[in-house]
Amino acid sequence: MPERTTREGEHAHRNGCRLVGRVIATSSRYAVGQIMLNKEFRASAKVQRGRVDGIVMWEGGEKVSLRNVAKTLDVKPGDVVITSEYSSIYPPGIKIGVVTATSQEPGALFQNVDIIPPWILIVSKKSSSSPTFRIPAG
Repeated sequence: MPERTTREGEHAHRNGCRLVGRVIATSSRYAVGQIMLNKEFRASAKVQRGRVDGIVMWEGGEKVSLRNVAKTLDVKPGDVVITSEYSSIYPPGIKIGVVTATSQEPGALFQNVDIIPPWILIVSKKSSSSPTFRIPAG
């Protein structure tokens, strides 16, 4: 079987077309990836239903955020977020995740949009026994 070489800037996908991250460095024997759950990660994105544009970033925790979305734009829980055509790194149309919540702060120009990637593993500990694991559908 021929070896496959990974190149810097390649996109990391899982299950077909779901954004996981990108390759940021390579050598002849290994590659270093930057996953979406990294504070340096950014991706140009849009809400598929309404074509609302923003920037996806991770600020800690189990979700990522769609930033720079004007509070007057229509974004709802359940909306699918995909990479946009404005990115010089990622091709358009790759699924990033699903909107789980939106909120607005008084006086703010932008709304807060929370996204959960469909591949993320959520760990919750409900008692002193072992943790519960679940993978969101999507």
